[in-house]
Amino acid sequence: MKRVSFALLAAVCLALFAQPALAANQQKVSDAIHGGQQWIINKQLGDGSWSDSRYGNPNTSTAFAVAALLETGVSWQYTGITRGIQYIMDHAVDRGGGLIELGSQDGEQNYAHNSCLLALALYAAQADNVPITLTNLINGAKLFTESYQVNNPGSSCHGSWGYDRWDNCGDNSNTQFAVMGLWYANRFLGVSSATEPWATANYAWLQYTFRDLGSGRGSFGYTSPWTYGTMTGSGLWQLAMIGKSDDPMVTAAANWFSYTPNYLWSGVPSPFYASPTTAYYYFIYAMAKALTATVGAQNLLGPEQRPWTTDLVNEMVDNKAIW
Repeated sequence: MKRVSFALLAAVCLALFAQPALAANQQKVSDAIHGGQQWIINKQLGDGSWSDSRYGNPNTSTAFAVAALLETGVSWQYTGITRGIQYIMDHAVDRGGGLIELGSQDGEQNYAHNSCLLALALYAAQADNVPITLTNLINGAKLFTESYQVNNPGSSCHGSWGYDRWDNCGDNSNTQFAVMGLWYANRFLGVSSATEPWATANYAWLQYTFRDLGSGRGSFGYTSPWTYGTMTGSGLWQLAMIGKSDDPMVTAAANWFSYTPNYLWSGVPSPFYASPTTAYYYFIYAMAKALTATVGAQNLLGPEQRPWTTDLVNEMVDNKAIW
């Protein structure tokens, strides 16, 4: 859960609540989104990539930069985006048997590969006349992700993904990114994620890592039924992506988050989040995606009737949580 371009994740999630937030305060949100776009554009390197000064994988950084620009309304025809996409494509590796690996990086393979799959699928979904080479690349990358899901029915690890294809057990952080890559790929390819075998296995994993805390509240853990804000966002979003938005776990987890001690969007959001800055960006990304997909960006959250979109915008824009 640690090796992700967190600043770029935060930029991506601005797009999630852009439209409902604009209705409330159009100018401040527009300015924040534009500022984030310009910061990303200015950071692009001569070869079309973006650097990752934290972990040294330009493929991952390039993927999230491209995703942030595309999801905040920058045209797929923008030169910076097309150069970034070409960079990702140029670094694809044919693993044989129809499997294509993207953004290869030992020890962090899952994050790198699926962030690149996300970017390619987002781009392809918007572009005109997508070349067959790109479609084939997305298909091969999707098969690669499916190939290293833990397949051990009856075990507590079944349906998860780990850091790379050699792991025999995963966690909700890696699994979130694998499901994300598959979901965006399927959306472009016109395939329903809900009907695929990997989604059935993923649902079994989510059931294992869900913790029912009673009183209609629940949460998700990292590798077991425990309580983490970041992983609750991950669990909710996974449920949405595999077509389980109406599952009882969704209501329970959303209610858990809306409960006062857990409902924190601030930069140092309680012991649930470990390292304040990096985990905060990760939490914002997961929870904003999750609540948009399950509760809805314009709806109130939980029995406490939290105006979660407004609260998130206030924290990220007015309190300048993005630093």
